[in-house]
Amino acid sequence: MLDALADTPYYRALFAREFDTFILTAFRPGRSAAYWRESFSADDEQAEEACFASLTRHLLRTYTHTRKTFIIQNWEGDWALRGSFDPATKPTSAATAAMIRWLTARQRGVARARAELTTGGARVFHACEVNLVRQSLVQGAPGVTTDVLPQVPVDLASYSAWDTKDSPTHFAEALAFIAKHKRQTKPFGEHGVYVGEFGLAESEATPQLAFERTAALLAEAQRFGCPYAVYWQLYCNEPSKKPPKVAADYKGFWLIRPDGTRSLVCQLFK
Repeated sequence: MLDALADTPYYRALFAREFDTFILTAFRPGRSAAYWRESFSADDEQAEEACFASLTRHLLRTYTHTRKTFIIQNWEGDWALRGSFDPATKPTSAATAAMIRWLTARQRGVARARAELTTGGARVFHACEVNLVRQSLVQGAPGVTTDVLPQVPVDLASYSAWDTKDSPTHFAEALAFIAKHKRQTKPFGEHGVYVGEFGLAESEATPQLAFERTAALLAEAQRFGCPYAVYWQLYCNEPSKKPPKVAADYKGFWLIRPDGTRSLVCQLFK
């Protein structure tokens, strides 16, 4: 179970560090990330709820004397809903219904454990991540934002913002579109949308443009009231050549380059 994984020395050491918030992509062990698209039984539904209730209890009990916040989310739900990385693929009605049940079960588990453990300083929330927002906004295409999010009382919605990275205006419109479709839930209310991934690779532009674009997107997220904006990423794990030997062999999603130097974007966040 996930609570046992969170109790390993690796995670205990991580959660003991000075960070006050941890955003965790998490799935029930033994199941693929989107198994529900093919089959989602009543037993699966109960198991999802129990799994996330157990994880939430563990985090609230273990870190009760801290002020740490844990956010549990899926990853880029629009790909999972389609079963494809082709944005033109249309989600099926069966997959949409199953995703609603799956996310609702996870949310029930987190909420149930929170209701059982109402004292202490730690907090645990559940989020649904969307990623093909512009397509639904402009074309009216089906997606998680319009077809799933309004049906699930998740604590937060996460936006993996690669479809609007080239336009701060489109980025701001996407945030508003997500908020329009998300149910308002406590304690975040109208500020229940955060940015789960954003950035610009230096190889796609220049270090200066990467800095300017990231600063503009961050300013829009702050203006909108996002509680979090997660930059992709600290170290780049995306090589453009294999095997990578020098910094130029990476796409350049980073705050820290392979030689230890800091990017301009790193200075922005500092």
